[in-house]
Amino acid sequence: MPVYTEPARLSDVLKREFDPLYNRESVTLTGGSYLVGAVVMEGAGGTWSAWAAPAAGDPVPKVGVVLFETDASAADRPATLLLRGPAVVAESALVFDAGVDDAGRAAALAALADQGIVARKTV
Repeated sequence: MPVYTEPARLSDVLKREFDPLYNRESVTLTGGSYLVGAVVMEGAGGTWSAWAAPAAGDPVPKVGVVLFETDASAADRPATLLLRGPAVVAESALVFDAGVDDAGRAAALAALADQGIVARKTV
C-alpha cells in the first residue's frame, strides 16, 4: 500500500508570533524550490536564497524562515518570510540544505534569535 507523506504546514513551523503585519515581510527568493520552514538568508541585491553559514570572520547575514512553499528554480519569485520577532518556531520543522552542518545550523539559529525568532524543541 502506498504511503502518503503530508507536507509541512505553516502551523507545523510557526508556533507563536506577535503580529503577522509586524513579523512578516514580502521578499524575492532566488535559486531553488523552498519548502515551508526553509531557512534563507539575504544576499546581494536584496534577493534571498538558501542559508549557507558565513565563513569565519564574515558578518552574519539577515536570516528568515519561508512561510509558504515557493518555487523559484526557474525564475525569481516573491515569497513571505518570518523576519522578526517576537516569534517562536519549531526547531524540528526548520528546513536546511543538505550541505549545512551542525555548526551552520547553530549559526542560523543564533542569527534568528538575534532577530527575536526563537527556535524551540517541540513535539
